[in-house]
Amino acid sequence: MKKNIPAIVFVISLSVFTSLKSKAQAINVSDSIALVNLYDSTDGPHWLNRANWRTSAPLATWYGIRINDFGDVGTVNLTANNLTGGIPLSLGNFALLDTLQLNNNHLSGSLPMQLGYLGWLSVLNLDSNQLTGTIPTNLGSNRLRAVILSNNQLSGRIPASLAGSQLNILALNNNHLSGEVPSAILSEFNTGSLGFLYLQHNYFTFTGAEPVAAKNIGTRVYAPQDTIMPLTYANYTLSVTAGGTSSNKTYKWYKDTLLVKTAIGDSTYAVVDGGRYSVTVNSSLATQLTLYSDTINVTVLPTTLTSFTGSLSKNDVQLYWQTATEINAGYYAIERSIDGASFKGMGNVSALGNSTIRQLYNYTDNNAAKLNADILYYRLKMVDKDGRFAYSNTIKIKLADASTSLSVYPNPVRSKAAIAFSAAIAGKYSVDVTDLNGKLIRRLHGVSAIGANNVVVDVSGLAGGTYLITVTNNGNKESLKMVKQ
Repeated sequence: MKKNIPAIVFVISLSVFTSLKSKAQAINVSDSIALVNLYDSTDGPHWLNRANWRTSAPLATWYGIRINDFGDVGTVNLTANNLTGGIPLSLGNFALLDTLQLNNNHLSGSLPMQLGYLGWLSVLNLDSNQLTGTIPTNLGSNRLRAVILSNNQLSGRIPASLAGSQLNILALNNNHLSGEVPSAILSEFNTGSLGFLYLQHNYFTFTGAEPVAAKNIGTRVYAPQDTIMPLTYANYTLSVTAGGTSSNKTYKWYKDTLLVKTAIGDSTYAVVDGGRYSVTVNSSLATQLTLYSDTINVTVLPTTLTSFTGSLSKNDVQLYWQTATEINAGYYAIERSIDGASFKGMGNVSALGNSTIRQLYNYTDNNAAKLNADILYYRLKMVDKDGRFAYSNTIKIKLADASTSLSVYPNPVRSKAAIAFSAAIAGKYSVDVTDLNGKLIRRLHGVSAIGANNVVVDVSGLAGGTYLITVTNNGNKESLKMVKQ
């Protein structure tokens, strides 16, 4: 039995050695395949240095490759080696890869999510390539110490997965990233792990910059940004959204490159005349950053038109319009069309010029109902004193309603309005004055005569505004708007 002990030990030792050797060879084969895929995917024949690549030489002799103590690939360092093409998915198959440095090459395409499978990865450096798309949401581990993805064309948000207890350097500058910086990453400043965060030259607003600036430790670079804030223009007001807390912002508004307003906490600007407008925004919470808007050309309408209406009165068309403000207004040109496309000038009404209170205007298009048309179209050409102009909305007047006899004169009215209507037969009538909500203000009764009838209504006590006149006569009802000045 004693003579057999050495033999047994030898057999066991040989078995263990063979097992370990087979395992190492299997790992090396898998790593070799991943390296060959990298070579083929990135135009290996044109690398600056490709010594021993795609040969039977040991992996440790391949240029840029370091083998760790377990016989696996531990480092791939092909910095500035003229790699061109996409990153192969098989790079995620390295079991014990510690360092991946493919920076300063010409890599393109997206970052494969398989990079998130590299659980032993400590350093990832893909700086200065042409990578696009988003950062994979599974990229990161508690072993990562440095993630350098700067100087690419990556977009979207920073994934929280990058946060890790060992993360010391996170360089994402010179990309197209936006949104917020995950709180999980910022919390690494508090633990003392994260020492360097580079976010400059992305598309962040103060939403992303202010929380970064609030951290008082480590190196945090969040300015400048390439963000161009879009300006919004509506109702003579410019507005901008810069992110973060508005009350901490200083807005500087420019017209034709000249500063016209500085405001704190107010992201709007009331436009009084036309020009090229832009704004810059600073924050008291992120003092290093200034955001810039785009520049838009604003053409201020000569007037703020609040209503434009019309009605048929016998053969005439009565037009009424109301303005809230007028800026350098010259006159109103009334234009008419029978097809809604080709308009012809019918007459002009002078504008007050400059006003910040309501103004009422009217125009009568005499004998319009005699035209050979079923519908007439009207619009206002609002012309300012400099010759600039803008058009109102277009309204339609149905001439098929020419049989209606109801009219109000004058309209707009200050004190007394003459209500005219026709009756085919004599009978009782009523005249109702209501507001636009249907509330009855005044009612008159009488007996109509055959033919033309006139009723005078005293409206001097009514507040200024638009009212509805409704005449009911022998079961027939007609309505017309009346403007009280």
